[in-house]
Amino acid sequence: LIQIASNHTNGHFNEWGGTVSSTSESYFIRMAKMFESIWADGLGGTWKGRHWLTLTSSLAWTIAILSGIKTQAQRLRKERSIIYWLLIVSLVCYMIWAFFFQNIIYKPRHVMPLIPFIILVAIHGSQQFKKSSFQLIFNSSLFLNVAIITSVLSFQHLSPSAISQIKNFLVQHKSTKTIISGSELDQYYLSNHKDLENCVFTHFDNIDQLQDLKQEGYAIVSTRVLNVTAFGNPDSVNKFTHNPYVNRLWSTRYLYTYNSNE
Repeated sequence: LIQIASNHTNGHFNEWGGTVSSTSESYFIRMAKMFESIWADGLGGTWKGRHWLTLTSSLAWTIAILSGIKTQAQRLRKERSIIYWLLIVSLVCYMIWAFFFQNIIYKPRHVMPLIPFIILVAIHGSQQFKKSSFQLIFNSSLFLNVAIITSVLSFQHLSPSAISQIKNFLVQHKSTKTIISGSELDQYYLSNHKDLENCVFTHFDNIDQLQDLKQEGYAIVSTRVLNVTAFGNPDSVNKFTHNPYVNRLWSTRYLYTYNSNE
């Protein structure tokens, strides 16, 4: 148990966990992705490539949050509640943990503990418009926009992700003379699905093995472009996509096919 825990801890922090030690992205990129996770994924705000409807919800969220921050700042100065400060310190500590030691580049779920508190601030902000027709219009507009955005994403979630589409494609086109080449994660995912468990999998860095198999009449299907000198250009390329706001991980994938030399 200790050995498993040690391997997992080392793997998370230094190999595949998406931490500052296991990725090459700069602090600026991590900060931008963290903000995107909160703003776009968490609150349904506008971002590059999103529908114009998110502009309306973004405006409403901005007004409510800024108003809420002003209200809470005034309350803090008056009450000086230790509970408030403990809450703020806790949230800051969690943000530091998520920023440095979680995979915030591809997995927005790591900012989820922050979202309820941001919404609470927005609620306090929207209450400043009470006893006016503007509050009804404001709340209705925000609710309707978020409901529409969420409904569309939920509906799209019923469709297969890009990697799942690759799996379906391979099931339909596999043969006894097909080699599936991919990363370790690709191989792990695909090999654990029915109808693919008996296929031959290999890493795309195993150039010598792939060349030998191609010479023996095997077709190679790879999730990455192979060495051009060794394999030439792919005979066909298939693109698979899903909405990154349904699942940011692997939202666009390609499958490159290299036919045998026979």
